[in-house]
Amino acid sequence: MQEELNEKRCEGVKKRKKLGEIGYAVILLVSVLLSILLTFSLTVRYFFGGTAKNEDFYRKFEVLAEYIDKNAYFDADAEKMKDAALKAFVSNAGDRYTVYYNAEDFKALNEDNEGRYVGIGVTVTTSAVVYDGAALELIEVVAIHENSPAEEAGLKLGDFIYSVDTPEGEVLADDVGLDVISSKIKGKEGSNVTITILREIDDEFQKQKVTLELRNVEIKSVSYDVYKDCADVGIVTVSQFDLNTPSLLSQAVDSLVDQGVDKIVVDLRDNGGGDLNSVIACASYFLDEGDLIMSAENNKGDLLKYKTRARTYGGSYALCSVTKSDIGKYKSLKTVILVNENTASAAELLTAVFRDYDLAQVVGVKTFGKGTMQTIYSLDAYGIDGGIKITTDVYFPPCGESYDGVGILPDVVVESGDGVEDLQLNTAIEILISK
Repeated sequence: MQEELNEKRCEGVKKRKKLGEIGYAVILLVSVLLSILLTFSLTVRYFFGGTAKNEDFYRKFEVLAEYIDKNAYFDADAEKMKDAALKAFVSNAGDRYTVYYNAEDFKALNEDNEGRYVGIGVTVTTSAVVYDGAALELIEVVAIHENSPAEEAGLKLGDFIYSVDTPEGEVLADDVGLDVISSKIKGKEGSNVTITILREIDDEFQKQKVTLELRNVEIKSVSYDVYKDCADVGIVTVSQFDLNTPSLLSQAVDSLVDQGVDKIVVDLRDNGGGDLNSVIACASYFLDEGDLIMSAENNKGDLLKYKTRARTYGGSYALCSVTKSDIGKYKSLKTVILVNENTASAAELLTAVFRDYDLAQVVGVKTFGKGTMQTIYSLDAYGIDGGIKITTDVYFPPCGESYDGVGILPDVVVESGDGVEDLQLNTAIEILISK
C-alpha cells in the first residue's frame, strides 16, 4: 500500500562500460569495484555505524572485490551490480514489502500512483502458479485498460507474466517479484518491451512471447454502469486507489444517482490497494463526521487515529481533498461490497469500514490479508537517486481487530464460478433487489 509520497524525483544516469584493450579493461574494472565498495561503505556505515563487528562485515566486500579484480574473466556492469547489491540489502530487512527503487523504478512508481504512466496498460497482482512441476510466484493480469498496448496485443485476463526481456537478459518474475516486473513493463514512450506469458489453454499452461510498444496510459481506476436488468441498481468498480480515485468515484456515483440509482454494488475484486489519503477520502463519502476510519501504530507504539473530517491538500494530492459537503453524501445508498482473494490493503480497509459500521453486506471470498502501511521516501536529500519503500505502521479498522495475515471473511461467501456467469455479482444484485 502506497502512502505519503515525496514529490522530489531524480533521473538516474546510467553508466555503461565497453571492453577495450586489456589494460583499459583492468583499470575500468578496478574503478567499478571501488565504486561498489564506496556504495557499500556509505550504506553500511550509515545504517550500522563503525563498530568492529560492522567493519568486519564491510571487510568481506573488500575481499570479494579483490578476488573479482584478480580472477574475473568477464566484464562487469557497474550499475547492475550496485542495483542488485542495494536491492538485496533492502530485501533482506525481514519485510516482504520493503523495497529499494533505483531512479528509473522510482519515477515509474510515482507516476503509477498518480494514475498515469508509460507502459503496457495492465493491472497486475502476485499469484502462485504450478508450472512444469515447479511452484512459482508469477504476475497475474487482473485488468486490461481500454485502448492500451496490452489490449491491442491480445493479452487476456488470467494471463501470467513469466518473464521480461531486458538488455541485460531475461528477468524472471519468480526471482524478482511484483515491483521489479512492474517497473520493467514501463519506460520510455515508443520503446518496445518483450514479455513471456503463461496462458492456460485446455487445462495446460502454454508459453507465449509478446512484444508491446510502451505508450502513455491514463488509468481510470473507477468505472461504472447502471445494471442492465434493474434501473435503480448501479455497479461501481474500483480497481485501485490512486490520487485521482476519490474524484472519479464521486463523479461515478453522482452520475448514477442522477440516473435514478439508489442501490450500488462497489466492486473491489482484484483491487490491490493504493494510497492512504485516497481511501480515506473515499470512506469519508459514506461516513459521518468524526467517525473513526482507521488507527495506525508505528514502531514506537504510538497510535494515530484517522477520523472523518474535511481535508484540504495541494499539488498532486488535491483530488484527495474532502469538503464538509462531501462527508456522508452517499451514506443513504443501499450498498453491497464485492471482494475476492486479490482484494488487499486499502481495499480491505474500505471493506472493513463498510462492515464495521454496518453500511453494507460483503459478498465474495476471503480477502488477501494485508494490514500494514508502507511509506515511500525519496533519497534525493542524501544526493542519492531513487527511493525506498518501508513498512512503517500496522493499521487497524474501526473495530480494532487486525486482518493482517488473516483476511476478511465475507458475510456471504460465494465462489467466482466457471467464468461464464458472474455468480458473485449476481448474488450482490439479488441482495440489493431484496432490500
